[in-house]
Amino acid sequence: MNTNSLQQHVNEPTRRNNIFDLVMTTTDLSINGLEVTDKIGDHQMINFSLEVQDPNTRTQHKQVLDYKRANFELRKEELGSYKYEVLMNNKNAEECYMILKDKIATATDHHIPRKRIRPTNNPPWFSQEIKRLINARQHSYRRLKRYQTEPHRQEHIHACRAVKRTIKSTKRNKEITLAAQAKTNPKSFYKYVNDQRLKRDTIGPLIDSEGSTQTNNKSKAKIHNTYFTSVFTHEDLTEIPQPHVLNTQEILSDGEFTVEEVEEQLSILNPYKSTGPDGLGPWILKETAEVISEPLTKIFNRSLEIGMVPDDWKHANVTPIFKKGNKQIPNNYRPISLTSKFQRQRMETIKTGLFDGPQIREIIKDTSFDDALNPAELSVWFSLKPVIANFLGNHRRVQYKTVVDKLMENFCQLGVRMSVKMHLLRSHLDYVFREL
Repeated sequence: MNTNSLQQHVNEPTRRNNIFDLVMTTTDLSINGLEVTDKIGDHQMINFSLEVQDPNTRTQHKQVLDYKRANFELRKEELGSYKYEVLMNNKNAEECYMILKDKIATATDHHIPRKRIRPTNNPPWFSQEIKRLINARQHSYRRLKRYQTEPHRQEHIHACRAVKRTIKSTKRNKEITLAAQAKTNPKSFYKYVNDQRLKRDTIGPLIDSEGSTQTNNKSKAKIHNTYFTSVFTHEDLTEIPQPHVLNTQEILSDGEFTVEEVEEQLSILNPYKSTGPDGLGPWILKETAEVISEPLTKIFNRSLEIGMVPDDWKHANVTPIFKKGNKQIPNNYRPISLTSKFQRQRMETIKTGLFDGPQIREIIKDTSFDDALNPAELSVWFSLKPVIANFLGNHRRVQYKTVVDKLMENFCQLGVRMSVKMHLLRSHLDYVFREL
């Protein structure tokens, strides 16, 4: 039943001690007030109410940005005309971010028009040409019914063949185009594939902590929020370790973002990715990477300096994805988060500067590099390798705390005096490396 997105609702015997009568629905339908009542013959009667959506409900138009008619050059000129040095002077990261966000939104409204999209049941390969041929086929059918002559019959046959031929060729060309763009635009490809499915996976109904079945979206969202927040590790922040002060001239300086690094990360954004909760899509950021990289770098460095990030970067649109098992149990779902593109680029820039890069990979593969190190440096190098292996991918090893602690201890033994920021990162491993 889970494979076909079906759910069975009867949990009480309907004939003696056996469940012989079933009520099965697709998971996008809601059954309320189901109860097994009086007998009818040798079976018991089942009463329930079924909630369905009115098929005649009119769907509203949706307005989206029309990038094909956008003037990115004028938008870039407008964003580059602002004096961000003056606007962001003596302001914290939150205020600087809101200034940049407001300027981007204003330039977007000025130079990127919007278009209205009406939800439709037409397949993605449906075109105006196909619509015209279908209308012509209907007209030929009406004339055939009216006159009943051989020329009208032949006309209708040709109209039917034209519709079939055009649909077949248009559908084939659409699928070839989607397959060719599967790597650069996977969202369109998988959307087309999922639309071919007869049944779609839905969420719930879910069983809450009291054992009650919840069917409305608000209750299901609360159940998922409760479960997803319960799996996070809550660290005791009352006892943050103090940094060790060593008498040495070698200091590990603080990290700093550069304009070139930020612009490089913005320029490689995938324009087909979804927009985050801040409403700033990757397309409008990528096209203006040259002019917004400088103010964005100031925001990143200001955030790193004061240890705070803008509120928008803390928000995420979380979607529960079913894994396996019973769909009514919240534990069988995993969260997928859609965060701000600025926050994602900040973390990507940190990873690129600290852990990633061809130089580090080449050094790891070079066996002669180990021979050039003294014992203290070699211990630091051997403790750095697990850190690189554990945090380069989208995963986190169970022993991540031990791995990082070992690296920091070896740095101290080497005589490298680290700043307070490095120790602050060490005391917030759960947050930092969850983001990395």
